[in-house]
Amino acid sequence: MNNNCIGIDVSKKTFDAHFMSDGSDHHSDHNGDNIRKAASMFLGAGAELIVMEATGGYETDLATGLQAAGLPVAVVNPRRIRDFAKAIGQTAKTDRIDARVIAKFGATLQPPPGEIADETTRRIRELTVRKRQLKAMRTAEKNRMEHSRDEIIEQSILAIISAIEAQICE
Repeated sequence: MNNNCIGIDVSKKTFDAHFMSDGSDHHSDHNGDNIRKAASMFLGAGAELIVMEATGGYETDLATGLQAAGLPVAVVNPRRIRDFAKAIGQTAKTDRIDARVIAKFGATLQPPPGEIADETTRRIRELTVRKRQLKAMRTAEKNRMEHSRDEIIEQSILAIISAIEAQICE
């Protein structure tokens, strides 16, 4: 088990870190200055692994900032951590408790750290995700059209489909 693991629970506005080495917790606002301060603190603590959940993008700046500072960061599917929490009987949910569970998950299972994606790679990933979202929206609008019985609604749907298709082609 890796006792020098740090678990981080990330949200839109804050992040909570738990240090397995000494059991301490750290709460911070989620912004660039605090990401740099956290990186310095984690380097000073000799972190061997930092683990956080994939949170739909909220983790990206934090993970990238920590990796750029030379820290080993693993971004893990949240389902794996939820399953781990259930397996160890941890049902309570707060940001601090989640950070502790994530740290324990990392120390126990030691997921491999990810690589830093360069700006071009991140941009391509984001554009790919957006294109997939637009296609799903177009499909939803086409499905709505099948059930429409009103001319005004059909015109509205067609206008939305046209706008979506213009975005897909760009």
